[in-house]
Amino acid sequence: RYISMGLTELYTRFPLKDREVFVQQYDNITLYKLSSEYAVTNTESTSSPKYIIDNSSPFTDDIIRVDSAFDEVGVELPINDYSDANSIMMSAYNEVQVPRPVGTNSMSFIYRANHPALDPNVVDPSTVTIELPVSHLTALIFYVGFRYHSFDMTQDAQAVSMAYYQKYTAELQMLEKFNVLNDADTDTNIKIQLGGWV
Repeated sequence: RYISMGLTELYTRFPLKDREVFVQQYDNITLYKLSSEYAVTNTESTSSPKYIIDNSSPFTDDIIRVDSAFDEVGVELPINDYSDANSIMMSAYNEVQVPRPVGTNSMSFIYRANHPALDPNVVDPSTVTIELPVSHLTALIFYVGFRYHSFDMTQDAQAVSMAYYQKYTAELQMLEKFNVLNDADTDTNIKIQLGGWV
């Protein structure tokens, strides 16, 4: 349980995994819930229509946040931009409102994905695969130590829990400082070249 919580914390804070989900538009539907309930591969769901096209990779409700949206030809769509008539609106972390849906069009969403769910009843830990860069393992260990000791209300346990939490936050700051995932915004300024100065 604590490992799952720690993985979700790290996957929320760092872009450890991105996924894409495809949505077929319908003329009479303006609100699309990005839920496996509406996925083509979910044969157990009776919800209709099934507008999430996930034949190549089943959608697993692992959205943390939607980062970008694209139309059927790959043009990026603005998100939550009230000044743009073509903007789609995120009414919730997994709900998309399309102001003028067109039944022949589709959309794709790139989203930050959570770690696959871990079975809390597993007996042999060696059978569990955790998808985490080695650089983030120490942070996960500190987080699990913090959570494990935080439920014991004795003064000693709370002191140990706080020590683990401080180590955890320090580890996060170190990971961000050194940008181990190379995810910092470092676009090159090319205005000089565009202006003909170089």
